[in-house]
Amino acid sequence: MNVPFIPARDIQYIADNFRKEFWGNQHPVNPLVIWEHRLNKYVDYVEGLRDHTNVEAYLTVDFDLLVLDKGTALSKTASKRLNFSIAHELGHYRLHRDFFEKHISNELKTQYTPAFYKVWLETSDARAYQALETQAHIFAAYLLMPTELVTSSFQAWTHELTKRGKLLSNDEFSQTGFRAYFASHLAEEFEVSLAAMVNCLDKLKIWPGGSIQSEENQD
Repeated sequence: MNVPFIPARDIQYIADNFRKEFWGNQHPVNPLVIWEHRLNKYVDYVEGLRDHTNVEAYLTVDFDLLVLDKGTALSKTASKRLNFSIAHELGHYRLHRDFFEKHISNELKTQYTPAFYKVWLETSDARAYQALETQAHIFAAYLLMPTELVTSSFQAWTHELTKRGKLLSNDEFSQTGFRAYFASHLAEEFEVSLAAMVNCLDKLKIWPGGSIQSEENQD
């Protein structure tokens, strides 16, 4: 099976347009609301899904039903992780419907479970499976952490910090916990995990550099 190659920049463009069409230009993005109320699709909550299949969310092969682990959905501590999982499934919905329609066998359509799907696809073509998952992961990251909105929020935080005091150099910045300070605030603002936001900021390469003095101390 040949999974069409989609450059990360193209996935970003697709994710941005998808977000603007179904959510607008505000954040945080709620992928479950997009699925259930903007796309008018169905959701089912299954007890023990994660325990039995090691997945928290999956789409059925007709792309009409999103199945979620009930325990994860009810857990406040897992909400950010589940947001990313749902955004990942939205990536499959937006990017891969034609691929699945073409390649999914009748056997899979009649016996579908997350575990059966994974075994079927990995057995059929492990590289295809990895490519699909990578593309959906990239889509999820851009959907939840749009470059323009993250950059704008980051600049607002750095501006606020310069009012409070001195912003250190790059070397000092990484050693003093300022990276964690920015990333944790932005992670809360965009409702993603700290690790996801740190990865986003690293890729954007917008960590501040140089020495920025407090505006209060400038002549």
